[in-house]
Amino acid sequence: MTMCLEMTTLGRQHIEAVLGYPPLIWRVLAPDEPGYFWYEVGQFTQLMNFPQHNQLVDDTAPAPDFDYAEGEGVREQFGKAWHGLHYLLTRSVWGGKPPMNFIINGGIPVPETDTGYGPVRMFDECQTQTIATAISKVDQVDLFGGFDCQEWMALAIYPVEWENWGRDKSIVYLRNYLMKLQSFIFNAAEHNVGLVMYVS
Repeated sequence: MTMCLEMTTLGRQHIEAVLGYPPLIWRVLAPDEPGYFWYEVGQFTQLMNFPQHNQLVDDTAPAPDFDYAEGEGVREQFGKAWHGLHYLLTRSVWGGKPPMNFIINGGIPVPETDTGYGPVRMFDECQTQTIATAISKVDQVDLFGGFDCQEWMALAIYPVEWENWGRDKSIVYLRNYLMKLQSFIFNAAEHNVGLVMYVS
């Protein structure tokens, strides 16, 4: 099964709204599919022992929408490159030190969420600024200079296709996604908004 990373930008006000009422995260992740939101409302209502006929589970009502400011609600997909990017930035398969380990670790987990591979995580605008500063200092020569397909295969860096692709193709693949990642986070930092990310 393919595991892909997706990120969305979100401002502080909306991050706080989601943390206060977790089903709202589905208006961020799937704004065109209100059924996801209403399903999670039902699950959350049961979890919190709210009355079954509470207005919160009126799935005939319109699902709430966020009124995004400039820079919010911007989405980007990073495909299967997430694990390779994490390893490049941290030199750790699953760990690493903040802020460079942000792709896999850190942030604020949204309660009661699981998109298949862990919870949705959110980083506020201050954390996003810190990440942006850190990745602005990345030296691609250092990152890719010692790239070794066999090493990456032995470490099972997802998607574990490095030997089939070969060194040159693997580096092009990773470099393209690294530049996309930097551009996305720089744009979020410029608009002073946070990040929502998940693997599904």
